[in-house]
Amino acid sequence: MLVAVRQYVARPAVAVQTGSRLHMGGSLSRVQTAEQYEFLHRALPLLTKQMRVGDPKVMIPRSSTLRQLKEKVGEQLRIGGVEDFSFYQMIEGLDHHRMLPDSVLLSVIETKFAKLKEQNGQASHLLFKRRFLRVDEKLNPGDLIHATLTYRQVLWDFLHYPVQEDETFISSIAASIVNLEYDHYKPYVEAGRLDDPAILHQLVPQVSLRDRQFRNWSTKILQLLKSLREGRQLTRQHQAVMSISVEVGLLSGKTATVEVGLDEQVSTLKLRAQTALGVGRGRLLDSSGSVLNDSLSVQHAKVQNGDSLTWHINTVQVQACDIGAAFAAILSDGSVATWVLSNRAGNSSAVQELLKNVQQIQVSYRSFAAILGDGSVVTWGDDENGGNSSSVQEQLKNVQQIQAAGGAFAAIRGDGSVVTWGEADCGGDSSAVQGELQNVQHVQATSSAFAAIKSDGSVVTWGDAEDGGDSSAIQDELKDVQQIQATGSAFAAILRDGSVVAWGDADYGGDTSAVQDQLTNVLHIQASYGAFAAILVDGSVVTWGADGHGGDSSGVQNQLKNVQAIQASDYAFAAILGDGSVVTWGDEDCGGDSSAVLHQLKNVTQIQAALTAFAAILGDGSVVTWGSAADGGDSSPVQDQLKNVQQIQASRYAFAAILRDGSVVAWGNDQCGGDSSAVQDQLTNVQQIQASGSAFAAILGDGSFVSWSDAEMVATAALYKIS
Repeated sequence: MLVAVRQYVARPAVAVQTGSRLHMGGSLSRVQTAEQYEFLHRALPLLTKQMRVGDPKVMIPRSSTLRQLKEKVGEQLRIGGVEDFSFYQMIEGLDHHRMLPDSVLLSVIETKFAKLKEQNGQASHLLFKRRFLRVDEKLNPGDLIHATLTYRQVLWDFLHYPVQEDETFISSIAASIVNLEYDHYKPYVEAGRLDDPAILHQLVPQVSLRDRQFRNWSTKILQLLKSLREGRQLTRQHQAVMSISVEVGLLSGKTATVEVGLDEQVSTLKLRAQTALGVGRGRLLDSSGSVLNDSLSVQHAKVQNGDSLTWHINTVQVQACDIGAAFAAILSDGSVATWVLSNRAGNSSAVQELLKNVQQIQVSYRSFAAILGDGSVVTWGDDENGGNSSSVQEQLKNVQQIQAAGGAFAAIRGDGSVVTWGEADCGGDSSAVQGELQNVQHVQATSSAFAAIKSDGSVVTWGDAEDGGDSSAIQDELKDVQQIQATGSAFAAILRDGSVVAWGDADYGGDTSAVQDQLTNVLHIQASYGAFAAILVDGSVVTWGADGHGGDSSGVQNQLKNVQAIQASDYAFAAILGDGSVVTWGDEDCGGDSSAVLHQLKNVTQIQAALTAFAAILGDGSVVTWGSAADGGDSSPVQDQLKNVQQIQASRYAFAAILRDGSVVAWGNDQCGGDSSAVQDQLTNVQQIQASGSAFAAILGDGSFVSWSDAEMVATAALYKIS
């Protein structure tokens, strides 16, 4: 599937050449306060020059999820805070947009959209936009494409859904828009004529132009524009001629002001920026998102006084074993660093010389498997759980992806064949179905079984029969399979027609007979350890499986409408509705009962889950928690610190939140990372956090790592650095 990103004056769009279309930066859910339009007025002067989003093209498989597409778009456009954006379903002729779960497959969306058009003649498109905007929203100079798209989205709402009709107020915003995009409007300004209806409709809300007093609007805007331009010119006349000052920002929001001579090289500017920000090696990007050439002079690189530049740190990928506290990080040179707090199986010293040009790492409960650039695989950890792949090493060539069950691995090769190893009863032995494992596109796993989707939509299973390794009873139904989800002991497959087929342990979701007639037009399935929850196209939800794991939602069924996304702990579910509220069900002690905090669960943007607790980030950056108090469900000891939260990660029984200033707040079970006091002074300028079952690892801006579990298992702050 080819995804092409295009730019428009008021809104860029993404077009998918499959009959579907993606739009980027269209109208946001209607903003109802004048204060939000004040944000637009405040934001315009911050954009010192037009920031142009390029026209990247993204090739992505139909088997990819919306999250993967979002990450691709974010990577191409260099959007640091891409998690602020989501995809929405936009139906032609309807004003309402419905947010789609990040985990839904593109192939499923394509099928659902086609079916909807066949039924009612209305085409559906994917809309890429911000989920929420706050009244006190500020543009982040360290994430300029994010700022650009946010500005465009507010601009779109300003033009289409105005809430204030004061002419001076509207004219001042219009003048700021012209000043910002002066190159575009220059011919009309110099002619003294902004009264061209096509131009005014880009500057003034449609409802304000109903009187057709185009000339009056043009005069007011030009008068205000003159004042803005004169003030800008006066400022420029006082700037030093031979040196400039620029602001350099990190994706975390941290910024520093750096002075540099116009005749000095970009490499000098980079060195000063690196020192000022206190970070490791990286790339310096201009305000359009292009990488600056180190060998050019600042003047030739067209860096101007007052520019906002972005520092992209050379990134690392971190993976962690679910059991214990073992971590593995891919460094920027393709080598791997491993460290162990409580699980000796994570030590890679025996294979360290082989770990070069590593592309990705997958983990089972106690082992790691790394894919190298040449398609070969290196494994380490517990031998019985996939850490020893010597018996199949000669077959591990041209490997494209790896999936892990609890104690085994399955690798898909470039020709669509599959190689397995690890604990035989957990899927490590696929000899019984090896002849069927051809043209495999994707593999899913329960705790001890695998299910492979082939290119023709059929499915092959192996491993523990009770946990889904035997699908013979429903094999004839497994046709045109688009997506498979798994609990600990069962699988559920979404077919092309939107129906569902399940198998495995009946008590843990393998039996859908009680709800089969309801499972139509299924868009996405989420799983706890022992139950499934399906979101239908109309935003309703159907559940089945173990009641104690969320399989029975009858108590809240009438509330489950316009569901946007579902998160799952091991024992409960939490659904975010279209209005930002939350509905929960499942084990009451493990997050299924949120009644104590229900009044706080408003404007929720995302939810993270530990095994027995949930943590929700609100639109204002605060956090609400519920579930098992000792295991992260009670954040009251750190509640006053949980402000401006950007993201949350969860171990089994604890949470760790990254704040906007790069600091970290942890809470929950002390033995699972809920107490970070031993390393708190080192947790500064944190860029990313990864969690194992009982520990956390934070990547700092300088490329070093800080890990913590309980007070007796703490890693130093400079284990490894990005080279």
